[in-house]
Amino acid sequence: MRASARKRTRSNGNGAKTRTARVALIGAAVLAAAAAALAIWSLLPRAGDPGATVSTYQGSDIMSIQAELDRQVKESMMTVAVSPICTLQEDGTLNLRVINDEDNRLAQSFTISQDGETIHESGRIDPGQEVTSCAAEGAVAGAAIITVQGLDPETGEPSGSPSSVEVQITSNGATSNA
Repeated sequence: MRASARKRTRSNGNGAKTRTARVALIGAAVLAAAAAALAIWSLLPRAGDPGATVSTYQGSDIMSIQAELDRQVKESMMTVAVSPICTLQEDGTLNLRVINDEDNRLAQSFTISQDGETIHESGRIDPGQEVTSCAAEGAVAGAAIITVQGLDPETGEPSGSPSSVEVQITSNGATSNA
């Protein structure tokens, strides 16, 4: 007999099962790593909110922070000038005054509605312009809402929050609650 004898192993036919178990184990490890990466990514701070101004004021004193916030507010302010009484003419024209103040940064548009129905939608009104009359199909004497919306300077799309004003539409000089 030989001094060193090797122990022979015999294949019991489980080689395919062992390979399947290894593949499953590797697959589970890959999925666990992907889940961990997703969890870490979700905890990271975002680059910014597209609808908000994101700034860092680290190292700034309270006065400089307040000055910057005041500047941002001033840039986004919009004066809305609307006459409280509008006069409906026999031909369906509505005499009114909607003024986009010359100091506004944004162009504006407006809608007039009565009883939830839009009776007029304006086009673009640039700063310094005034609308004195418009067609108002379906208008009747009584309360109406004029909603003024700022427009994005580049796209002309609505920008910011609209402002609404209740006005009275008169016909023949008399106000009606109809």
